[in-house]
Amino acid sequence: MHPRADVDVRNPRRIAVRLIGRDVIDRERPLVRGECAPAGRRKLRDVAAIPGRVRVQRTDRVDRGELVEHERVAAGATLAELRAPFLALLTQVSGDRYPVRGDSLAFDEFTAIYPVGTLNEYTAWNGRRIPEFPTPGRRALTTHQRTLTIDHIPTDESYSYSPWLPYIHIGPRMHDAFHTLYWQMEPARTAFLPATWRSVDGGSRDGRPFRYLWLLSRGPISHGCTHVNAGHIAELRQLLPPETTQLAAVDVYYNQSPLYDVFDIDGDGTPEVMGVKYFVAYDLRDNQPGGLRAPIERHGYYEWLYAGDLGYDADDHGVFHDVRDARFVGRSALPGRAYERIALREAAYEPERVQFYRLIDIPFARDLRKVGVHTPFPGLALANSCAR
Repeated sequence: MHPRADVDVRNPRRIAVRLIGRDVIDRERPLVRGECAPAGRRKLRDVAAIPGRVRVQRTDRVDRGELVEHERVAAGATLAELRAPFLALLTQVSGDRYPVRGDSLAFDEFTAIYPVGTLNEYTAWNGRRIPEFPTPGRRALTTHQRTLTIDHIPTDESYSYSPWLPYIHIGPRMHDAFHTLYWQMEPARTAFLPATWRSVDGGSRDGRPFRYLWLLSRGPISHGCTHVNAGHIAELRQLLPPETTQLAAVDVYYNQSPLYDVFDIDGDGTPEVMGVKYFVAYDLRDNQPGGLRAPIERHGYYEWLYAGDLGYDADDHGVFHDVRDARFVGRSALPGRAYERIALREAAYEPERVQFYRLIDIPFARDLRKVGVHTPFPGLALANSCAR
């Protein structure tokens, strides 16, 4: 997110200025963290001063004179001596994304944690079952095999002309992709919904309860794709590069099923397991909502989702014990660091912003999804001028 963008005013809960560390250089950690590897093999390295944000996949592409390792600190180099070569390295691998202000790195981040639906299968874990992720690894966004574009917009009305972003080909015609739900849910006919959900009429044009409910199932539900709610996938597309040709440079990281997504999201030096406050999981029967997989309640849902991995402290905050995150070597997802104790970060469920418009054609829908601070919609300025 460009630091001059005014989203911090429009949506203050989701934009944050990060100030990491009182010193740009941390004597206790290597500036570039990696693992020992056989000669000729390169493993992923994390720039530890910005945990989880900058990773060097190919260290042979980094100027060796700027690849500063922890050994120099051990050899007695001062922080002042390390500052210049570290900043040169940081600039080389990340451009101007992380500017230095005084003794700290300062930058804006827009955070988004969405609930998603996954493959309609389970896998065994600790004597129980957890949702299965079918294609773990580092995947690049790729083309839809029929339209031959990454920026695919399905013509089937059930997908509401929302973005469809493939990340792996399955055979010669199929894909796994990010896309929206394709079935209808009628609250009046969905017995597992709470009674209050089946009679919502606030904002209804005719005063009657709404006939349909768009409700994602956070659990096993798909043929292999990743389901995302309509408002969230529209936002996701707008966060990605606007030009279709740039989308192939975007990677998607999928953990193995029992591994956790760990990140220092607020830059306070304490990593957490990423989560979101969304507690709905149900199955489909004949492409219609069937029954609940777990209670629509925090503790019951987490017991099902995490299969007993999650406990709680005295203040009812979620805490994991003896779990692992993932590390990515090349395109493979492998078990990573072990944590004796680590907290669960429960992001608020972000309300969706759904846009209604009159469809002209598929290219129109595709261009509309690219609009952002630096990508105005063609003709919009003229329309606004006429309105004034």
